[in-house]
Amino acid sequence: MRQTIKVVLIAVLIVSILAGCDFFKKPETPIDNTAVDFTDNSQRVELLNAGSRLDQKDEEIAVNPRSIGKGARSIAPQDTFKLIAQVNPPSVDGQLLGATSVVIIEDKAYVTYNLRGEDHKGAVDIIDIADPKKPELLQTLAFKDMDVNGAYVRNNYLYLIGGMDYSHLAELVAQATGQAQNSDYFAINKAIVERYRLDSGLLTDESIKESVLTWLPGYQTTSIYSPPAYDDGKVYVTAGDYEKAGVFVLDAETLKVTAQQTFDDAKYLHISDAAVQPAIAVLKGSKTGADGYLGYDRLSADSDFNLSFMNIGPVNTNETKNTVFLYSDIAYLGLGAGGMKAFDINTKSKTPVYTVGADQFDEANDIVCNAVSADAKYIYLAAGEGGLWIAPRDSAGPAGELAIYSSISFGVDKSANFVYTDPKNHLVFAAGGEAGLVIISYETEYRVGDYGPAGGYIFYDKGEVSDGWRYLEAAPYDQAFTAQWGGKGTLIGANQDGLGAGYVNTPLIVKKLGKPYEYAAQLCSDLVIGSYDDWYLPSLAELKLMGTILYNNKIGNLYPSWYWSSTEDNKDNAWRYTYNTKIKTREVKDLKWNKYIVRAVRRF
Repeated sequence: MRQTIKVVLIAVLIVSILAGCDFFKKPETPIDNTAVDFTDNSQRVELLNAGSRLDQKDEEIAVNPRSIGKGARSIAPQDTFKLIAQVNPPSVDGQLLGATSVVIIEDKAYVTYNLRGEDHKGAVDIIDIADPKKPELLQTLAFKDMDVNGAYVRNNYLYLIGGMDYSHLAELVAQATGQAQNSDYFAINKAIVERYRLDSGLLTDESIKESVLTWLPGYQTTSIYSPPAYDDGKVYVTAGDYEKAGVFVLDAETLKVTAQQTFDDAKYLHISDAAVQPAIAVLKGSKTGADGYLGYDRLSADSDFNLSFMNIGPVNTNETKNTVFLYSDIAYLGLGAGGMKAFDINTKSKTPVYTVGADQFDEANDIVCNAVSADAKYIYLAAGEGGLWIAPRDSAGPAGELAIYSSISFGVDKSANFVYTDPKNHLVFAAGGEAGLVIISYETEYRVGDYGPAGGYIFYDKGEVSDGWRYLEAAPYDQAFTAQWGGKGTLIGANQDGLGAGYVNTPLIVKKLGKPYEYAAQLCSDLVIGSYDDWYLPSLAELKLMGTILYNNKIGNLYPSWYWSSTEDNKDNAWRYTYNTKIKTREVKDLKWNKYIVRAVRRF
C-alpha cells in the first residue's frame, strides 16, 4: 500500500512539473482582440519626400581579423566586400530617428525607425533593390505618434509593428469607434499592429489616410513575419512584456488573433521559407536574464500552433534587441553580452552548431550581439558599438567556435543594432541606429557542400559557366512527401538524363500535363524560395549525385527513401531513386500508391 501511494505521489509530481513546462503547454484559447479602421490618418502620418538621404557608394571595405576564438580556424574571407549605399535616418518633428530593423520582400527592402527615449515617433523607408548595385530610396512613411519596430509585406499590404503612448492610443480608438475608452486598459495592451494598403508595392496619398489597427497585450510589438512560400493567410508577431505577452498569430485580413502562446519576455521570431511545414523559431528571455530559451515548431494546417522550448543559457536582455534568424533550419540567436549561438532545430540538440562566445563581447562598452543574420558563406553580427562583424562559416572549429572579422564601425555612441541579409543578391543591410543604414555587397564563388544563394545546398560545380550555368543547388527542404509523377499513358518526351537535364524535362512535363492536380514536376516548377523561382524536378543523374554529395555526407536532410526524378522511361513509367540502397527503378507515373518524395533543384 505504501509503495502504491509513493508511485501515485511521484506520478502526480511528474505531471505537475510537466504541466509547468513550455514543452507540454496546451494550445491556448486566442484572445478576442479588436481591430479598428482609421479613415483619416492625416494628423498621425505623413508620406515624406525621399529626398537625398540615400548616398550611392562604391567603396571597398577592409575586412580584417578581429578575434580568433578558441578552437576557431584562422581563415581570411576570400571575397571583396563593398559599401554600395548609405541611408541617413529621417527626422520627424525635428527629431532624428534611429534605424531598428530591415526585411527584404522580393525586390524591395523595408527599413523601420523609431525614436530613442520616452516619446513615440517612427518611420518606414521603402528601398528598391531591383538593381542590387544601385539601390533607390522610393518612399518614407513617417509617424508622429508611434514607434515602428518592424515591417512585413504580403498580398499588397504593408504591416507595421511598434507601440505608442497608451493614453493617446485610447483617444485614437475612441475617435475611430465613437465610444469612450478606459485608458488604464491600454496601459498593458499597447503593442501595435497596423496595416496599410499598397498600390504596386508603394504607398499612395489615399492609402495612407486609411489603415486597420489592432493592439495586443504587451508594451511593444517586437517582430513580425509571415511565411513567404507557405501561404496560410496569417502574420506572426511577438509582443514584449515580462508577464502577459508572447507570440500571437493574426489573420492577415482581419487582424484577429487566431492562435497564441503567452510567456514572459518574448524577444523575436523568424519563419523559414518552406512550402511544406515551415519552421518557426522564437527567442525568449527571462526576467533576470539568467536564462534564455529557443522555441520552435512546424507550421501545419493539421496541427495546433504550439512552441516547444529549450534552455540555451544566459540571454542578456538589457537594452539589446536579441533576434533570431532562420537559415536552412538553423536558428541563429543574438544573445546580447551572452554572444551568439546557432542551433539545428531538426536535431533539437542543445549543442550549438556555431558559436561566438561571451568572452568576445564587452557589455561595459556596449559591444554586444544585438542581432544576427546569415547567408551561404558568412554569419553577420550586429555587435553594438563594435560595429558589423563578419564570421566565415569555414572558420568554425570542432565546437563551432567562429573567427570574427570586423568590417565597418558606425562610430562612437552609434550602435549596430540590426542586420539582415539578401542571399540572392549578396547584399547585407546593417542598421546603426541614428547612424542610419549601410548596404554592403560582395561577389563570391561557391564550393560543393556550401549553402547556395537560395539557402539550399550546392552539390555540383563544373568549374566555369557554360550554357548559362555553373552550379547545381538542391532546395533546403522537400516539396512533398507523397506526390505522383502524373500522366500515365501520355508520352511526354521528358527523357533527358545527365546533370542539368531536369531543367529541360520539367517544363515539358508541366506544359503537357497542365494542372489537373499537384504532381512532382509542377510542385518544383511553382516553387519560390527567397525570390528564386527557377526550380525544377531533378533528372535521375542529378538525384544520384545528390546522394553521393549530400546524403552520404549527411547534408540537406534527405530521407533514406524513394525520390521522383524528372526522367521519363516510357508513356507509363518514370524513374525513381532511393538513397538508402542506392538503386533506381521505373515506376508507373500515377497509380494512387505510387507517391514519392519530391526535392527540387536549380542551376545557376
